[in-house]
Amino acid sequence: MAMRRGRLYIGAGLGGVMAATATLTTHWEGVKTTIYRDVIGKETFCIGETDLSKYRPNMTIEDCRKLLVERLWDYEIPLQKAVGRAMPPSVHVAMLDASYNLGNRAMARSSMMKHLQRGEWREACAALSLYTMAAGKVIKGLVNRRGDPVWGERTICEQDLAP
Repeated sequence: MAMRRGRLYIGAGLGGVMAATATLTTHWEGVKTTIYRDVIGKETFCIGETDLSKYRPNMTIEDCRKLLVERLWDYEIPLQKAVGRAMPPSVHVAMLDASYNLGNRAMARSSMMKHLQRGEWREACAALSLYTMAAGKVIKGLVNRRGDPVWGERTICEQDLAP
């Protein structure tokens, strides 16, 4: 997916949502083909992947991209089941990225989910700003991920919402 006039261009349907989410997630996570420790000390590789059973020595950037798309389904299915209604594409992209970042359990218990279940899209987007902590401290990278004026989840989330 490409940026178009300051907006993440989201193609039609679920394929477009998945492609746009992969682009957004890659922007924030970066790509590292070796294992490293993230800002809270969690062993991570590829594009924010923490399931070390998926790691293989000599992974390529393309391997990492394929793994991300495969893994996004592990978050997409629970997200759709929990929300129980269709979301505007931009909301869907932002919430899928947030689910990947937070984890399914945290997303299911979040204030974002409560708003999503009621179809309160703008409120769900605003609630993204509440999730900027990890290991008990505010993480600058999460502040940026949620609130950046171009690539932030909230910015992306609100793209399809009427003013």
